[in-house]
Amino acid sequence: MKVFKIIPKTKKLVASVFVMVLMAVGIFAFMMGNMKAIPMPVISQFLGVIFIITAIYILATKILKEMIYQVSPTDRVVTQEEIELCGPRARYDFIVAQHKGFRDIVMCRVGLDEVKEAVEINRLNRAKYREIDKKKKKYSYDTQFAPARQLRVVINDDTVVFLTYDEELLKILNKTMK
Repeated sequence: MKVFKIIPKTKKLVASVFVMVLMAVGIFAFMMGNMKAIPMPVISQFLGVIFIITAIYILATKILKEMIYQVSPTDRVVTQEEIELCGPRARYDFIVAQHKGFRDIVMCRVGLDEVKEAVEINRLNRAKYREIDKKKKKYSYDTQFAPARQLRVVINDDTVVFLTYDEELLKILNKTMK
């Protein structure tokens, strides 16, 4: 298997419109705070701050964030005993990195043999998996704003990672190698 690398495409239109609406409401709240008609302008200004902070948060986490999902040969030394115990998946790493500026920051790096399952999460089965994942550690590296589909990856039975859905990545994470 060669290196698999994907940069998921983000649907930015809905998130961008939502951010613009939040900014507009925040600015309007600040303007209302400057008017003499409102008895307590501090409340209006506080709401303005809340709306603008929310807009900046969504902008930073959903619109400007670019993630990279990669399956590549491992850098660590893999013994023959590990290969016999875990199979040939022990020779590969699953890497999730965030692209910032001119470099990639690794957010998650695990051996492919530690990936127990990868499934599609959609609106029909979301409640079922939410109940299953109650006591697990959860990490979200999804770049979509209010995604209809996600990729749920279980690592070592106690950690769940949510990614932007990709059919090819789903097949690679679930594939048994010979």
